[in-house]
Amino acid sequence: MSSIAEYAFWNRCASDFRFFAQHLLKIRLTNDSGFSRGKPIVPFWPLSPEQEAIVSWVEECIARGIPVRIIVDKCRKLGMSTLIEALLYWLCCFRQEFQAVVIAQATTPAKKILEIAQRFDRKLPPDVHEQIGAKHPLPANGLSWKEDWGSNFTVMTQRSEETARGGDPNALHISELGLWHKRRATISDEDAMTSLLDSLGDSSGTFGFIESTACGQVGTFYDRYVRAQAKWNDERVPFEDKGWRPYFFTFQGVPKYSKDAGPEWEEKHAAALALHIAGDEAGAQRIATELRYCDDDNGSLWWERVLEYGLTASQMRWVLAKVEDHRGDVAVFDQEFPLTWQLSFVGSGRPVFPAGVIEQWTREASTVSYEAGTTLVDLGVATDLQGVGDAWRIWKRPEPGHEYTVGTDTATGDPEGDYCVIQVFDRHTREFVAEHYGRVPPDVLGQQAVVAASWYNRAVINPEENNDGGTTIRKILDLGYPHLQLRRPGLPMPADVQTNWRNLYGTQVTGANRNDLVNLLRENVRQKKVTFRSKRTLSEMTTFVYDRRSKPDHMLRTHSDGIFGAIHALYADYVLTSVEPLRPVEAPKTDEHWSIKARQERRAETIGRAEAEREGRRWKKKRSAR
Repeated sequence: MSSIAEYAFWNRCASDFRFFAQHLLKIRLTNDSGFSRGKPIVPFWPLSPEQEAIVSWVEECIARGIPVRIIVDKCRKLGMSTLIEALLYWLCCFRQEFQAVVIAQATTPAKKILEIAQRFDRKLPPDVHEQIGAKHPLPANGLSWKEDWGSNFTVMTQRSEETARGGDPNALHISELGLWHKRRATISDEDAMTSLLDSLGDSSGTFGFIESTACGQVGTFYDRYVRAQAKWNDERVPFEDKGWRPYFFTFQGVPKYSKDAGPEWEEKHAAALALHIAGDEAGAQRIATELRYCDDDNGSLWWERVLEYGLTASQMRWVLAKVEDHRGDVAVFDQEFPLTWQLSFVGSGRPVFPAGVIEQWTREASTVSYEAGTTLVDLGVATDLQGVGDAWRIWKRPEPGHEYTVGTDTATGDPEGDYCVIQVFDRHTREFVAEHYGRVPPDVLGQQAVVAASWYNRAVINPEENNDGGTTIRKILDLGYPHLQLRRPGLPMPADVQTNWRNLYGTQVTGANRNDLVNLLRENVRQKKVTFRSKRTLSEMTTFVYDRRSKPDHMLRTHSDGIFGAIHALYADYVLTSVEPLRPVEAPKTDEHWSIKARQERRAETIGRAEAEREGRRWKKKRSAR
């Protein structure tokens, strides 16, 4: 190799991880169970789509000059650890004094990770290893480069004493963080993570990777992943403040997680889908039962997932076999091979709202503009949106002739508590046109609900009565607003309204009616009978799930305030009389309408019509005289 070609080769290796991986890195293949004995050693190429996504974001962060922070919730055996070890090895080879630390949750996984990194080094061509490889003999817990280069690749377990002491790493790989809380004896997994990340700092040129399968709604992995999702889905957070980039990788689409179904299975699968599309759900479920998509243990769960996520016949054959391997426990399957990140943490049935519809509305919401402010102010002759902020988001102002309902969900207003929500629903267009989503005292929420309802054509307000909702209702009554949803419409009003008002107005959510109220919204969302534009409420829908007791509720440390505000607005629409049809709106008069010629023609037409009427009256008079 000429000196020029050699320089170009090394320069390309140092700047292009993909080139380095393709030409120099070797891995040993494994089977689906993770065993590698007897498997060949092959180049680390090509990268899988999941690995490509991670590398692309690393490259973008390096180009932007920002720290790399990635947190991954994934199914089993996607090669995430292999990829991250390859990235860290590459950085150690080409960045002087680079300190990479990998922390596994137990000794056996730590040994496997160490084997991956040491194999990268051992399988380098001899002339290449002489230039960039680690020094030999290799240390027991990683890789060390020559003293004049000073890089180190260290592998340890989360229970090592060195873990708590931290250090000054340039890169951290936290493996299987979801399991850490089960093995902590002294400090918590959150305290350990805080100490480790403090040692990493937040400067450019630092790399943080957290990857794990989920292990329930507990522990620091759950907390950190949910927070990362919330930040990345919140357009109010500036890009530079978003921090950890969340990724979720499902089994769907991974070639090894499918199994040839055969022509008969494929034909029945297609026939069931065709019957569903044609509206013959009974026929579709009959075939789905033959294919074991419906059974006594799980009902129609897998058939619903076929429709929801587009699972193919080959994927479903693999799924059913894998569920049998887990003794029919769908919760365990969802934890290890989830279809959505929410399912990975739920450990039970399914999300309440269809993910496909929510994803579509979320994409569409990014293209729709809105007015933003903190407070609606009634100016007497008009209503004004004031203040800097976006507690209020208004997508459509009131339309003449339209009927609206307003739903409220009240909280204490505590800065760390739940949100106080107002949802405005257009009964004619079936869309939510305005939303208040902030933390304000309950009486302020009532005042804002009255201003909003008055502005939106004297809309009916349906407040939630539970807990602090009584204060909101009291404020609405004190302001004299008359259009307040009755608890039991149609019953006569009692004489002691002033002392019994809390039992008369709004909706009280109880164990008896909670499922019915949620199902009202769920049906309208599933059938797309309504439209949402609020990313805040749509984000809540992604974390609103059925728990182990089949109760619909938000996941731990998430919210459902926007959802219940929408439910109350929709329930008011449900109990009200049918909406009045809109009257056609006359087109505005053009200049041609007021031209002299047009006015003369209209006058001649009017005179002609009047003359004809007079002639008719004369003819009737003559006839009666005969």
